Amino acid sequence: ETTITAEYQQYNDAVNSLLAKTEDNIIGAGYFSQELNFSHLKITNDAGINNLFVGTIDPYPSFVVDLTYVGSTDLCIGDSLLLLATQNANYSYVWLKDSVIITGITTDSYYVKDSAIYSVEITNNNIPYTKQTKQITVKVYAIPEVELTTTDDTIFCVGNEAKLRTENSSTLTYSWYNNLAPIAGTTNTYSGTTTGFYQVQVSSDKGCINRSNGISLLARQPTAIISYIDDLTICDGDSVLLTSSSEPDYLYQWYFDGTLLNADTLISLYAKKSGAYQVNTTILENCSTLSTNSDVIVIPSPSATIIYSGDSVICNGEVTSLAANTGLGLTYLWMQGSDTIIGENSSHLNINTAGIYRAIVGFEGSCSRWSNTKDIV
Repeated sequence: ETTITAEYQQYNDAVNSLLAKTEDNIIGAGYFSQELNFSHLKITNDAGINNLFVGTIDPYPSFVVDLTYVGSTDLCIGDSLLLLATQNANYSYVWLKDSVIITGITTDSYYVKDSAIYSVEITNNNIPYTKQTKQITVKVYAIPEVELTTTDDTIFCVGNEAKLRTENSSTLTYSWYNNLAPIAGTTNTYSGTTTGFYQVQVSSDKGCINRSNGISLLARQPTAIISYIDDLTICDGDSVLLTSSSEPDYLYQWYFDGTLLNADTLISLYAKKSGAYQVNTTILENCSTLSTNSDVIVIPSPSATIIYSGDSVICNGEVTSLAANTGLGLTYLWMQGSDTIIGENSSHLNINTAGIYRAIVGFEGSCSRWSNTKDIV
């Protein structure tokens, strides 16, 4: 620092200063200009009043340097900040980190990743003259740690839940995700009730973010649907096969008219009686579904008997008659051996040839029964 004592007079609104460098008693005259090249100046007026002006004389005021940045000076570990020095093809650059030269960096921009105070010494090679930029302080903060855990079963019945949790901290905020999509939840715990891949994201008070490991939840509910072939209406003596919907881990229990069928624990059941059949499918513990009723109707088959009071031996040219039992809604089909006798659909049959005869007696075109046989010779 060089102190100059000066007297001044006013000429045409400019300060004409008499300069004295006290230590060697050199006196000069002139305006303050770049040529003075004094770094600090103290002016004393003719009345002896000191410190009328104290300032820095810049010998090259048109040589302006600056240091700027894009983004925030608060970083998270792994992030970077772009620092930008005044750009000019005639400038050269020396970067400083905590006032120590960063070797190897001579460009007008620099990506920083560490906590430190950064500045740049810029030299205008046309003068030459060097100036230092302002300082920029960068702070780097740790990324918060986060781990998602649960002590509950991750496979559960629909209507139940699995409690998910991570460490609680007053300096963190929490955001929850299912299958990578945001879901409601702002605390360190979440009750998962549906199938999905769950994660929690934590943000520190410095804006650093980390997303947790994921936990997959599977909410299951077994299906219980009874299928069958053809019809639930069957004839007496027949059966219909009832089959439950299935998965490899299903357990089955069948019911008839609301009563547990203890022995029937397979995927299928042959139903032979009229009534309501149900199946209960179970997975896990206490996770089951009861099907709706499948109502089986059993239609009684009619009796089928051939009545013949004559002789079973007939002569050539003779005609005899066979009669089947009669009843409301009964239908008839006559057979000779394994052949159907075409056109014979009444309860009586007139025959004139030898053979083995029988009738098929049906009820309203549905259930039928074979009669006894009658040999005519």
